[in-house]
Amino acid sequence: MSGLEGENKEFENPITARTIIEVLGKPKKHVNNTLKLIVNAIDNKPNIKVLKQEIFEAEEKEDNVFAGFVELEIKVKDLESLTMFCFEFLPSSVEVLEPASINVDARFLTSFYTDLLLKIHKVDGQLKALNLEKRILEDKIVLLMRNIVILVMSRAKKEMDIQELSLKTGLRQEQLSVLMEKWVEDGFFKKTDKGYALK
Repeated sequence: MSGLEGENKEFENPITARTIIEVLGKPKKHVNNTLKLIVNAIDNKPNIKVLKQEIFEAEEKEDNVFAGFVELEIKVKDLESLTMFCFEFLPSSVEVLEPASINVDARFLTSFYTDLLLKIHKVDGQLKALNLEKRILEDKIVLLMRNIVILVMSRAKKEMDIQELSLKTGLRQEQLSVLMEKWVEDGFFKKTDKGYALK
């Protein structure tokens, strides 16, 4: 924390809030360092003063990913500063401690909802782009898998059942069974008494 610099921040109509910010990642050291950097970044904001902080060291979760979080009590200059804090640092929770009630200007609400909608639309656009990329990648993977099966069967020059195809290609039997039925319909293979053959 920036220490004395934070102590000198005084605001006319401050808002005090308790907030939690979580970080996921690996390795563990990186997550713990990131939590400290976040606290410093917050305390260096001119409209925010960190009153209390408690950093909880990262713990291992699934797939060797580590999760840590920091609990902060902050004082901010005004409601706009608290809103910008939420947009910038994406806390998992915010609890306003003081004051008990806040008068909100209509212009601020308009600005707030405009910013919020812009961010929502941006995230929505990014998700749609990711979903499209995911579908394209999945299609390419399926095409690659089909080519592997064609190559294996061409070299073997014989009919194969699903168990042998799975063994030769390294593809799971359950997944391969579904794909082979589709590829038979598409005209790449034909079904035989012994399994499948190239068409």
